[in-house]
Amino acid sequence: MKKIIFVFITFIFSSSHANDEFIALKGINEFAIEIPEIENTCGLDKDFFDREIKYQLSITDIVIDDNSDISIYVYPYLFESGNGIMTLCSGMIVFQVYGISEASFVWNNPLEGPFILYEYYIGAHATEYLEFKNYMASGFEDLIKNFVIAWYSVN
Repeated sequence: MKKIIFVFITFIFSSSHANDEFIALKGINEFAIEIPEIENTCGLDKDFFDREIKYQLSITDIVIDDNSDISIYVYPYLFESGNGIMTLCSGMIVFQVYGISEASFVWNNPLEGPFILYEYYIGAHATEYLEFKNYMASGFEDLIKNFVIAWYSVN
């Protein structure tokens, strides 16, 4: 009987603290989307990232508003190098949510500014454009889906 009560209490406490990591997203419904201009590298450009995130978020309750104080920043760092025989595509996508909020780290000394509310990233490399594009598209889709799951877990 003690074992059942212990398991039950453990389950209750673990589920109540499971979303503490994403608590900064609580109550936020509108996000601006920021993607820097990038050259077409290994078949990927700004339009690809913009299209993908807007499509993925359009099927959720998350509202895209360019005037929002909370922004989703998508930073694709893409590199292409080659020697004429072989081309190497390499890159990383940093997915961050920044927000203007107030935090007090020192007693009676509030800090205000943009804070990272959520952050994850992926990276990949390949020797073929199509293979690299597929890796990055799949990874970016996973980043967006994980963000949506985290957002729904607190909203």
